[in-house]
Amino acid sequence: MRRLYVAALLAAAVSLVVAAAGCGSKPVAKVNGKVITEDDFYNALQSGTANAHRAASTLDGMVARELVLQAAEEKKVTISETELADAKRQYQEMDVFHRVWQPLLAARLATEEDVVKEIEFVIYTAKLFITTDELKEFFEENRDKFDRPAQVTIRRIGVETKAEAEAIREKILAKEATFEEMVKEKSIEEDAAQGGTMGPVPEGAFKSVNPEFEKAVFETLELKQVSEPLVVTITQPPLPGEDGEEAQEQESETRWVLVEVLQRTKRIPATWDTSWFAVMQQAIYQPEYYEKISQEIAKLKGAASIEVFPPKYGSLNLQYESLKQSQPMRFGAPGKAEPGETQPALPGTAPPTKAPAKTTPPVKTEPPAKTTPPAKTEPSTKPRGPAKTAPSKAAAPAKPRMQPFRSALEDRGATVEWSQAGRVATAQLGDRTVRVKVGSASATIDGRQVRMAAPAELRGDRVWVSQEVLTEVGNAAPRP
Repeated sequence: MRRLYVAALLAAAVSLVVAAAGCGSKPVAKVNGKVITEDDFYNALQSGTANAHRAASTLDGMVARELVLQAAEEKKVTISETELADAKRQYQEMDVFHRVWQPLLAARLATEEDVVKEIEFVIYTAKLFITTDELKEFFEENRDKFDRPAQVTIRRIGVETKAEAEAIREKILAKEATFEEMVKEKSIEEDAAQGGTMGPVPEGAFKSVNPEFEKAVFETLELKQVSEPLVVTITQPPLPGEDGEEAQEQESETRWVLVEVLQRTKRIPATWDTSWFAVMQQAIYQPEYYEKISQEIAKLKGAASIEVFPPKYGSLNLQYESLKQSQPMRFGAPGKAEPGETQPALPGTAPPTKAPAKTTPPVKTEPPAKTTPPAKTEPSTKPRGPAKTAPSKAAAPAKPRMQPFRSALEDRGATVEWSQAGRVATAQLGDRTVRVKVGSASATIDGRQVRMAAPAELRGDRVWVSQEVLTEVGNAAPRP
C-alpha cells in the first residue's frame, strides 16, 4: 500500500541533497582551500551506481555548491532566522516536499538538516544571481501558479479482503472500536503502529496513482466519515529475465482500504509574502535565469583555486583550468518549467544533453583517453573510496540505476499517459515524445530506438526506467 500513498523516491534527488558534511579527513577535492572529503563525496553517491560520468558530474556539482556558499559569505549575503523559518514552512507545503523529501525522511535517507541545507542553497543562489524586482515580476506573471493547493490529512486502514474491511467498518460504526484502535490492531500498512496518519497532502498527489482515492478524500467524504472499502491493486515488479530475456511478470496483490479525513483546507491565493521562497525555487530553473546562473558559476570556477585529487576525475581539473583561460562556458538551460513544478538539476550539476542553439557545449567530464592528470593534483594518500568500491574484472556488472518514469518527466513539465492494454507509458515534453514498454529494454524517443541498460519495470503502480532514457530526454543529473 505504501506505493499508493507515497510517490516513488527520486533517486536523482538523493544523490546530492543528502550529502551531509562528512567527518573523513582524506580530501577528494579542495575549493579555495575548503576540503570536500571522501565522506561527503561517497554519501552523495550512495543512491546510485558510481560510474565515472555520474561521479564526475556529482563532484562538479558539489564544487559548484561550495562556490555559491563561499560567494554568499564574501558578498555578505545572509539569511535571517525569520526568513529560514518562513522558507521551511513554504517548502513543506510544496508538492516537491511531499513527493521527494517526505519519503526520504521516512526512510532515513535524509535528515531535517539536509532539508535546511537545500533551502539555504536555493535562497543564496537566488539572492546572488536574481534581483528582487526580477523575482517579483516572475511572481506577478505566474501568480495563480503559486496558490497554496487544497490539502488533506487522512488516516487509513489497509487489509487483505473486502469482507475484513467491511467487518472493521461495521465495528467502527457500531462504536465497538475507534478508527485509530482498528488501525493499530488490524491494518497491514507499514505505518500502522504510528496510527496510519498521513498529511497534510496537497490536492493532486493521489490522482496519478488512484483517482478514486483522490476524489474520496478531497470531495466525497465528510470529516471523520469512514469510507466504504476502496480496492487497491498493487502489481509487483517483474522478475529480471536471464541472459537478456524479457522480465517475467508476477501476480498482482489486491488490498482493501478504509479511510477517514481528519482535516481539509481550501485553496489559498498566493501573495508575495507567503510565496517568495516558492518563487525563488521555481525561478532559478527558468531558462533565462538558469543560463545566467550557470554562466556566473562558471566565472566562479574560473576564478577559484580548485583541485580534484582522484586521477579518475582528473578531467575536471582540465575543465576548471580551461575556464581560467577562456570565456565562461555556457551550460545548456533546461526546458521551461511551469511554476509549481520542479526541475531535478540545479545550476552546477551536469548540463542537459541537448544544449540550446548557439551554445558552447560543456567540457566532457569523462577523462580523455591516455591522459594523465597533473602530478600536483595527486594527494599523498590515495582516497580509499574508489579502491574499495570499484569491482574487479571478475565481478558482475553494477545494477543499472533506475528512476520512476512518470514523476521524473512530469517534474520537467511533461504530460504522461499510461496504456494498460499495451503496458506502454508515453510522455510528451514540448515537441519530444518518449515511449517505454514494460519488460522491453528499448525506449522510443522521437521515433528513434534507444537501448536501455535494463528493461523497464512496473513497480507497484509506477514504471521505472534506467538513467540513460532520462538523460537522453533532458537533464537527469542529481540535484546539488
